Amino acid sequence: MPIHSDILQIIVDYLYTDEALAIKDSQNVEFICNVLVVADQLLISRLKEICEVAIAEKLTLKNAAELLEFSAMYNAEQLKLSCLQFIGLNMAALLEARTLDVLSDEVVKELSVYYRKMIPAMVRRVITPYPDGPDISSFEPEDGENFVFLREEMNTEQNSQEALFKKAKTKAKKKPRKRSDSSGGYNLSDIIQSPASTVNIIVEFK
Repeated sequence: MPIHSDILQIIVDYLYTDEALAIKDSQNVEFICNVLVVADQLLISRLKEICEVAIAEKLTLKNAAELLEFSAMYNAEQLKLSCLQFIGLNMAALLEARTLDVLSDEVVKELSVYYRKMIPAMVRRVITPYPDGPDISSFEPEDGENFVFLREEMNTEQNSQEALFKKAKTKAKKKPRKRSDSSGGYNLSDIIQSPASTVNIIVEFK
């Protein structure tokens, strides 16, 4: 298996020192991914984990989807979890930029499951790739049809709701609302209007 000299140097240094300082200091994500691939093929699990941590620290909106696909391909579970968390927190921006189009169907399903667990309010939401989404032409009228009747129906429903609200509000104004207090079930208006002799007030002396 041919290995680039730079990658081979990192592997040799790791085998002798149990460290990979060049990986931690490197800013080249593609290079670190190549080291991860070789470490995975040589079954050097700890070096692979070091690469995963270094890559996770360099996640951006531009490379998050590609790195998620990469982590799924090479079973980099730690990196995959970091990518899922990053994408879940920045879902709106990534959908708007359409960077999730590079994901395979299996990874999209896995991302959907994780996103629904991460945000319970989205339990019924399914992330779908843009190529399979509906086209705007499917909503355009055909053969001279128009959507005026939909607008009229919506306006009628809105007017009926406003009328019911006004009717309920007027009814609530006409009907006085009784307010009870701690005086044996009497309301305030009864106590004020009734003579003092008709209201029995019991005072307990302790």
